[in-house]
Amino acid sequence: VGSPNRWLHPARFTALAANVPGVIYQWYERADGGRGYHYVSPRSLDIFGVEASELVRDWRRLPLHPDDVERWEQSVRDAVEHASDWSFEGRFILPDGSFRWWRGASRPVVVSEDEIVFYGVVTDIHDSKLAQENLTHSMEQLEEAQRQLQQHAQDLAAQSQQLDQARVAPEPAHPPKSRLLYPSPPAHGLTRDPC
Repeated sequence: VGSPNRWLHPARFTALAANVPGVIYQWYERADGGRGYHYVSPRSLDIFGVEASELVRDWRRLPLHPDDVERWEQSVRDAVEHASDWSFEGRFILPDGSFRWWRGASRPVVVSEDEIVFYGVVTDIHDSKLAQENLTHSMEQLEEAQRQLQQHAQDLAAQSQQLDQARVAPEPAHPPKSRLLYPSPPAHGLTRDPC
C-alpha cells in the first residue's frame, strides 16, 4: 500500500490544489501589522479573477466589493483578536466589472508570539446565493399577495354586511294622512226667512 507520507508529495498537493472546487490559501497576520498570503492555490484566477502569484505579492489585489470591505476587515480583526475560526460571505468584483458571491472559512494556527496563520478555503456561492435571493423575493411577493387578498376579502365582507343591514332595516314610519273637514251644507227649510 505504501506509506501515507506519499500523499504529501508536492506534485500530489499541486494537483489537489488545482482541482479542488475552491481556493486554498494561507493568510498571515503579524503583531507589527503585517498581513498577506503565504500561499494561494491556482484556482484564484477562476474565482477571484487574479493570479495566485499576484495575490501573494500584494494581498490588496484581492478584488473585494467596496460595500463589503468594512465587514471583511471587522471579521478578520475579530478572528485575530480571539484566535478563532473565521468565516465570511461577500462579493468579488471581476475584471469585466461584474460581481460574484463567495464564502470564505479558515482556522487559525498560532505559529509564534508575533504571527498567526489562517488555513482556509474560498468557494464560489454565486449561483446558490442568487437562487436564495430569488426565493426570498418570491416569498415576499407571495406574502404581499396574501395580504392584499385578505384585505380585499375583509372589504367585501364589510360591504356585504352593509347590504344585509339595508335589506332588513324597517321602513320609516309615515305620519297619518290628515282628514279634510268640509263644512256641512245648509239644511234647507229648517230656518225661517226673516223676510
